[in-house]
Amino acid sequence: MSGNPSSFDPKRGTATLLGSISRFAYSSDRVDAEAVPASAPSRVSTRGLTRQSSRSIKRDAVDPDPDEGQPNEGTDDSAVRNAPKKRTKSVPGSKVVLFPELDTISDSLAPNLICVFIGINPGVQTSITGHAYAHRSNWFWKLLYSSACVDRLLPPRYDQELPRLFSLGLTNLVSRPTANQAQLSLQEKEDGVPILAEKIRVQKPESICFVGKDIWK
Repeated sequence: MSGNPSSFDPKRGTATLLGSISRFAYSSDRVDAEAVPASAPSRVSTRGLTRQSSRSIKRDAVDPDPDEGQPNEGTDDSAVRNAPKKRTKSVPGSKVVLFPELDTISDSLAPNLICVFIGINPGVQTSITGHAYAHRSNWFWKLLYSSACVDRLLPPRYDQELPRLFSLGLTNLVSRPTANQAQLSLQEKEDGVPILAEKIRVQKPESICFVGKDIWK
């Protein structure tokens, strides 16, 4: 404040202060004019948009399957496309299903291997491609790598190279392909035991590994 403090007029100062404060005095007319807009915007429901956005976010948050729509690694894509349609034949009174169009696959064996992996029987995709454990949902090749049995992740087409490259072998209890092991008969499994035992006796691997708990039983 400028001027001599001793010349300050208390009455004038009070009036000036009251004038400043009076600007903030309550007025119902001013509240009505300021608080109510000329045209209130219509309320828009966001419930549907929220749900739609939530669904979009959830879809984007899920990583797409990298294998979706892609041929199985190591398989012959043209062989899969041109493969004959599966013709099945059920055996009356049992769960056994025959697949006359499917071929057996060759064992991957050699003398004195470190380990021979024994499956129960080939699957449909294995028969079509001609390579062991070829279905992309099968974990055999991934587990073979993660357990350090091989030094890299191999595609199924390396099945015949396992004895030479890693001293590992592949065979099955039953050679007939099916979609699942429930389509094998008990007699087929029992008949496969002496055949498998003879393979092991001839090849003399250091160890064997059953692929799956059902064949182990």
